[in-house]
This record gives sequence, structure tokens and C-alpha cells, in this order.
Amino acid sequence: MIKLRTLFLLVPFLAMLSCSSDDGEIPYFSKPVEAECSLSSLVTTLQYTENGSQRKQIITSKEEYTYTDTQMNSYVYTNRDVFTDSAGVDTVLTDISYEFEFAYSNDGLLQSVSNVGNELLRVKPVDGRVYSMSVVFSNSEEIEYFFTYDGAGKIASISNEESNLDSALTVTFAYQDGLMTKMEFYFGDENEAYQEYTYFDGVKNPNSGINFFAITLIEANGFFYSTNVDYEVFSTHLVKDIVLGLSNGDGGFQKDFIYDDTFTYTTNSKGYPTAGAVPDEVDGDIKLSANQQFSYVNCDN
Repeated sequence: MIKLRTLFLLVPFLAMLSCSSDDGEIPYFSKPVEAECSLSSLVTTLQYTENGSQRKQIITSKEEYTYTDTQMNSYVYTNRDVFTDSAGVDTVLTDISYEFEFAYSNDGLLQSVSNVGNELLRVKPVDGRVYSMSVVFSNSEEIEYFFTYDGAGKIASISNEESNLDSALTVTFAYQDGLMTKMEFYFGDENEAYQEYTYFDGVKNPNSGINFFAITLIEANGFFYSTNVDYEVFSTHLVKDIVLGLSNGDGGFQKDFIYDDTFTYTTNSKGYPTAGAVPDEVDGDIKLSANQQFSYVNCDN
């Protein structure tokens, strides 16, 4: 699994899958953490090396999660970018870190996300699932997104207008054989773009659940149309390929592959990834290496 903010070079893949629940259970889409294996950490490392020189650049990002039983308490993201020059001297280009804390209602639904006591996001539930999600900005302004569901309990759309007015930005979702196969992006009644998806067979997604969507929405500064919003957090499996179609203004679409996950993953006994790597890429004298390491609190690593 590769995210734009962790690999920096690739567009994020988008996917969404939801399913109806048994009576008395939280519906799939509204579960804070959906994956059977609760992700403890995900470390992504990129290394650029210059042939015949000490010059190199290492970018390391880390996601860390804490839990009480199966309930996620916190998320910490760190990113460190270090450049080593030809004399072997290191220069830190980036060194950032922040933490989110999660609060829940008595019935176990996500209620809010905060940072050092400052509320960043709040959730309004109806009938045990998310009705709306509001991102709270530092100036106390908010933007609220509304969710609709199909008859099977799968998410049907996310919109910034409850009544889907002509000015609304809306994302709709289509499913086949239990998997989300297509997302369409509308501005009012105009279909501006779509994305179609294929999946890895047998590699499950550890970043699934409403908490992960809350994280990615906050990190995208609350703009759900942004390519930084990772809709794959509602997918049970990892996305392999994405085809993008952009409106040409004449009723047709220009199509192109925008994502091809070339990682090879090893998985644990539950089918969740424990490590991922791609073949080294060479461009002139520069070699790029990339790998990921996953760990879990309740499954083998």
C-alpha cells in the first residue's frame, strides 16, 4: 500500500468498499477500525543513491497507532528527510511530527479527532453510522460533508451539500461483486472525472475504517476532492491499478493509467502485508530504492 504523503512521487490510489452489517453491529463504513489486524506502525523508506559517491538522500515516514483493546487511541505521523553530501555530512531537510487523538461515543462510534486538545474533526452519527463529518479549521470555521448509503448499506455518495444542490461537489461510488469498481466526481450535475480500480488478490488493507478516513481528510486540509484524500481506507484489499477519465467537455473522457502498484508484498497468516518492496529504479547515476514495513498489535508480523 502506497500513499502520496509517504512516497511523495506517486498519486494516491482511491478505493472504497462497504458492506451491510448484522443487526446490533456497527455498519462497516462507520467502524473506527475495520481490519482484522490492527496496524501498529507503517514505516516507508525511500533512498536515492548517487553511483560512485557518498551523496544520498533518505526519506523516512512513519505512522504509529496506539489502542486500548481494539479501540484506537492515537495516531502519530513523523517524516524525516536527510541529505548526505559528498563529504559524508548530513543535512536534515525535513523533520516533522504531529499527533491526533480520538474520542468515541458510548456505543463505540468515532465522535471527534483532536490535536493537543484542539478539535480537528467531529462526526455526526444517525442510526449507528456516519451521517456527516465536519472538519474544524483553526479560525473555528467548519466544512461539513454528508454521506448517503445504498440499500445494501454500502456508501453511495459523499457531498458537501446535504441536498445535492447544483453547486455541490459530490463523489459517487459503484460496486461489482462486493468491490468498489468506480468513483465518479461531479460538480453540480456535471460529471468532471471518474476513476476505475482493480485490486491485489489476497493482500488485505490494514488502513481500513472511518478513523483512517478522518486522518486522511484532516491531512488534506478538509478538501475531500483533493487527490491527497485516500478513499482506499474503505477497501478490504489493496488497489493494484487505477484508470483516470477526465471530461473533455464534449461528453467524452480522456483515459489514462494513473497508478500501478509495483510493490511485491509479503503477508502474514491473516493476509495482511508485513513488508513491501519495489525493484530498484535507475535514472542515470541515481538509484532509487523503496520499501515498507508493517507491524500489528494483534497479529503476527
